[in-house]
Amino acid sequence: LDTVCLNPVQDPTRSGALVMPNWYGNTLNDQAVCLNEGRGVTTSEKTSGTEAILESIIATDHDIAGQDRSNPTALFSPAIMIIFYMDLNTYADLIESAALATIREAKNLIADHGSRSACS
Repeated sequence: LDTVCLNPVQDPTRSGALVMPNWYGNTLNDQAVCLNEGRGVTTSEKTSGTEAILESIIATDHDIAGQDRSNPTALFSPAIMIIFYMDLNTYADLIESAALATIREAKNLIADHGSRSACS
């Protein structure tokens, strides 16, 4: 597990899909949160051919509960993946492009992206 955790930090382009037991996956999920500058930015996908679980990777948020600081990207990322999974690529592309454009504008970023904007 140490090497598996170290490799994405040293060179994230070396890894494609990683398959592992749940506990190892949780460890790497938490690491991915740190590498991607915030909770809820990275999405997790678990598929079995005809069924899928698509979710945002969110470490425990007890420290920010009630502070209006939760990252709304956590809602959009898995929703976009679900739409892609349903082969509605045109719609998924539109939503993803709008979300990325908003982040690139950097006018309404939240605290974990270096701003003081609130989520409400």
